[in-house]
Amino acid sequence: MAIQYAKKGELTASSAIVKANGTLYNERIYYKADLTGLEAGTTYEYRIGIAKDDKWSKTYTFTTEAEDVTDFSFIGVTDPQSTSWSSGFNLYNQTLGKALADAPDAAFMAVLGDLISRGTNTKEWDDYFKATKGITERLPHMAAAGNHEVYYEGDEAPATEMLGKLFSLQFNNPDNGKGALGSLTADDVEHVHNKGL
Repeated sequence: MAIQYAKKGELTASSAIVKANGTLYNERIYYKADLTGLEAGTTYEYRIGIAKDDKWSKTYTFTTEAEDVTDFSFIGVTDPQSTSWSSGFNLYNQTLGKALADAPDAAFMAVLGDLISRGTNTKEWDDYFKATKGITERLPHMAAAGNHEVYYEGDEAPATEMLGKLFSLQFNNPDNGKGALGSLTADDVEHVHNKGL
């Protein structure tokens, strides 16, 4: 998998391609890639696909922020958690649509935890991303982990390293906050389902 990108109007078969790194987990491959060297205040086009076979998705766009931005709006969301499309993610989709209608020039979307109900449930993640389809392809989507990102189904907790795994596989967040924990370790956290955070 790869991402091919260029400034708007300049995307061609010979445009830059960045190979994505894949991680196999529970019979799925999760891909991440970093685009570097982007210019401020510029609209880019991109598509995702298999470069060697020249098979690509449709083309999407995003715009980088200008260097001198002092005023901006964003969409802030918390606790969209649900267990299925019909029990809540369909409403989340409608809510996002109304938020974008109110803030059509939003710079990004921040989701402040509890995106799903049970973080180990792949179907809930599928429904979450179904609810954001058409939005996250063009608007930066930044997410923080809440306690539900490490909740699990059933009575028996999975291994601690699996808690929060699906969250970390699906978001390309920087891994630079561990120093803020000081001497705090997973053993200092009271509930097993929170240790994955």
